Amino acid sequence: MKKKIYVLLLVTLIVFSFGCQKEDKYSKYTRIAILSNEETNNSKILFMDDEHTVIYELESEYVDEVVYFNDKLFIGNDKNNYQTIDCINIAFSEDIYVKEGRLLYYLENGSYAVYLDGKCNVFDAGGNKKELEGYLLNYLVTRDYFYMVDYSNYLYCYSISDFSLLSKNQLFNSEYISLTEVEGKSYIVSSKGFTLIDQGKATETYVYPYDFNDVLNVKKDIIVVRENNEQVIYRVSFDEHRMKLEPIYDEIYYINIYFDEVFAEYYKLGYTVVYYGEK
Repeated sequence: MKKKIYVLLLVTLIVFSFGCQKEDKYSKYTRIAILSNEETNNSKILFMDDEHTVIYELESEYVDEVVYFNDKLFIGNDKNNYQTIDCINIAFSEDIYVKEGRLLYYLENGSYAVYLDGKCNVFDAGGNKKELEGYLLNYLVTRDYFYMVDYSNYLYCYSISDFSLLSKNQLFNSEYISLTEVEGKSYIVSSKGFTLIDQGKATETYVYPYDFNDVLNVKKDIIVVRENNEQVIYRVSFDEHRMKLEPIYDEIYYINIYFDEVFAEYYKLGYTVVYYGEK
């Protein structure tokens, strides 16, 4: 009798544990689109796979301002008030208020940065404003640092905790300059290669193993180049000594996406795409 009770209890615990497992929503989608309808004052937030099949859908009031950062969407329509969407759990979270400027990023400690009159301005949790040096070209936010490149090719490194300037360094000249993060490390992306940033300073450069006509774009570990006058896309990785480029042949990266065709059923209802991107 005791054995039967034990078996029944064991089965009950197994069923209960499976029932309490958190659904892994994040791995089920790869793309996010936001479509807005001005007439109905309504927006659709779509989480989709590579074939644009909608996996999850949220609704909100009219949206035309969108910032994607650290697996969160910040959406709004007046440049001051934003709703936050947790893109891991696919749910609305806290609302935030931005005093002025166009939101660049927002941190959980209540501080945030905005683009204002060509420059980056930061606000701490108490609402105190600080204008950063230089005119903003591009930027990168990591766990500890806020990196910024200005139009004079200076790299600024600020502490993310109090926005104190840790270093300022003149960069090399390049036809293309951007910032990205690969496998937890920060890099300057230029026409010559990926230059590692260590504690705010440019260090060793990993040169491209192939010759390109132009570097067109970079996002995380994906780089888009023009090679032999054709667009080619690579995934970037590194070993101990060199950069490795793995060609990406997935058609989704090469096609021209015509939103009115991909989202035809929404366009017929008066919606238009205001944001589209990978997670």
